[in-house]
Amino acid sequence: MILCEGRILSALKEQNIYLAEQNAALHRKIDLLAEKLAETTAVVKMKLKVEEKTVETGVPFPLKTEDDIELFESSMTPELREFYKAKITNFARKDNFAKVLRKIIDDGLLPNFNLDGTNLKKRFKNFTNLFAILKDVSQEVFPLEDGEK
Repeated sequence: MILCEGRILSALKEQNIYLAEQNAALHRKIDLLAEKLAETTAVVKMKLKVEEKTVETGVPFPLKTEDDIELFESSMTPELREFYKAKITNFARKDNFAKVLRKIIDDGLLPNFNLDGTNLKKRFKNFTNLFAILKDVSQEVFPLEDGEK
């Protein structure tokens, strides 16, 4: 009977040691996961701050790439629309419309587009927000000209 109890105690001690080792291994894994989560959280917060800054201040002019134009289009809010319209109107009050376009869209990018996408160029009217703002400004500042030209 004592021999049987000894074996049981020995088995329980082994099992206890095994469970303690497994517990320690799980704690190490949890610590590692917590560390990775903290790193990921920091990266996400940094990206959100960059996105917030972009939304607060808008996309800077001149737009240099099609990605800049896409960001301009996708980040549009009513507040940003008013911000951009005021900024472009300010440009337009000082220069002719061709110069205004060069202040808004980089000279290297501008030749890739025309209004309707003819002659193997891209269709500028597809950028609905930018086109609408430019059209509004054109009609406001240059009222005798056709806003679509």
